[in-house]
Amino acid sequence: MISDYTVNSAYAVARSLLADPQNRPTAICCASDEMAIGVILAARDLGLRVPDQLSVIGVDKHPLGTVFGLTTIDQ
Repeated sequence: MISDYTVNSAYAVARSLLADPQNRPTAICCASDEMAIGVILAARDLGLRVPDQLSVIGVDKHPLGTVFGLTTIDQ
């Protein structure tokens, strides 16, 4: 998915990407934790359970990641 590094941008793109159950990915690896949080919020709004139905990985170990139970890569 193509997005800038913000929660809002990633949310909008992820909501579109995840809307079609027939073509929905089972995992998304994001370039930042902020993007990953946007993906998690979009998934939740669509009724998906993270990580049961969608795995999400972020990068940077942002402090908010712990609030969302985010798997993150610390660089």
